[in-house]
Amino acid sequence: IAVSLGVETLSDLEEKIVSVIIVILSITFLEHFIRWEKPLETLQFGAALAIVIGALSLFQKVSHASKELAKKQN
Repeated sequence: IAVSLGVETLSDLEEKIVSVIIVILSITFLEHFIRWEKPLETLQFGAALAIVIGALSLFQKVSHASKELAKKQN
C-alpha cells in the first residue's frame, strides 16, 4: 500500500505530510479570509500562517536536498 501511495521511505512520508499540512493551513486561512470579520486580525492570522508555511517549505526543501545528496553518494 505504501509503495502505491508513492511512499518508499520515511523521508517520502514526511514530504507528503508537510504538503498536506500546508494545504490545510491554506484552506484555514481562506475560510478566515472569507469571513472577513476583523481585517487586522485577518492580516495577523495570514502573517502567522505565512511564517509557518515558510518554515515548513524550508524544511521540505532542505529535506529534499539532503535526500538528493544521499542518492548521489550511493
